[in-house]
Amino acid sequence: MLGIVRNMLKIKKRYKNLIINLFLLLFVLVSGLYITELFLDLFFPQGNPLWEYDPLIGIKMTPNKCSRYISPEYNTELCVNSEGFRDIEHTINKDPSITRIAILGDSFTAAREVEREERFSDLIQKRCEDRIEVLNFGVGGQGTAAQLLTFKHYVKKYRPDYTLLIIFPEDDVSDNYLPLENRDYIPTYQLNDLNEIEYIPFKKPPLIGNPLLSSISQKLFPNIFSLAGKTFRNLSSILKGQKDGLPKYLYVYSINESEEYKIAWKIEERLLEEFGHEVEDNGSVFIMINLFSSNQVNNFKRYQDKEVVHDFDKNKPNIKLNELAKKLGIINIDLLGKMDTNKPYEDLFFYNDQHLTKDGHKVVADLILSGLEEKAMIC
Repeated sequence: MLGIVRNMLKIKKRYKNLIINLFLLLFVLVSGLYITELFLDLFFPQGNPLWEYDPLIGIKMTPNKCSRYISPEYNTELCVNSEGFRDIEHTINKDPSITRIAILGDSFTAAREVEREERFSDLIQKRCEDRIEVLNFGVGGQGTAAQLLTFKHYVKKYRPDYTLLIIFPEDDVSDNYLPLENRDYIPTYQLNDLNEIEYIPFKKPPLIGNPLLSSISQKLFPNIFSLAGKTFRNLSSILKGQKDGLPKYLYVYSINESEEYKIAWKIEERLLEEFGHEVEDNGSVFIMINLFSSNQVNNFKRYQDKEVVHDFDKNKPNIKLNELAKKLGIINIDLLGKMDTNKPYEDLFFYNDQHLTKDGHKVVADLILSGLEEKAMIC
């Protein structure tokens, strides 16, 4: 009997020591996180990108939140409306005397790198004053597939008079096809045996896919959360694969089109066709706006040491989009084609980030308004 009691006491002591050690480990981990968070906040502030999982479109921003978006090249304020987009609040019903314009796109449309009022969407609003109402539904990392879902689930109810789809040709096409994209937490498609597009359900992304973990991380450790997100996106970019030392998405410019890109372009065509029908059925005018990239403007300057770049045609994706628009009967404005080739376009993009600067957004706003005025639309 005495032996049993001794054994029980030994077991109790072991469990007690285990619990104490676990608490000590937890304390060390939490303390380490707080020290790291404090260090980052004091010396290398990251801000908070305010990402959250959205079961309807994959990812968007956290509704009704404000934060800073910080990098060595910019430090901007992010404020998100109740729908989860970087915009002011808009009523569902609109003034019949005002033309309502919905703009969809990726990170170039959300434009977290500049202040909200410096974005091309807001500059268009300012130029046309109270004759129009511009709604910005841009979400970073979206391709045409995700933008179509955004229109269905968030834009339609606002009944816009015009729907502008801002296409970034460098990666919006590849974003729709998983073998080129490699992010399974955004909407993608594939071609089935009948040569029809088939939707691939997206998965919950790491960290932000867990609401509780995401909320705790963003509230208690926003700098660590932001740094982890940036690291994850960089790793995702690397995991997309490289060919001849270049990111796969750059092969959208290749003269010799791969089988993967042939499929991606077929998917893009079907998506644009469906997009056009959805918009028209909603009583809106559908307009494609083909954006341009830093590589197109600067003629692949940062990759000149790569031999394969000499087989790239900077105009190719825009030409293909123009052809698709003509085939599908969609109004199309190609901004690259509207640029003055004799004009030196400098400082349009951040060097490292490669998104549009304040000056870049001014140029884009001017080109879009010029294209719309030529078609006697909007203001």
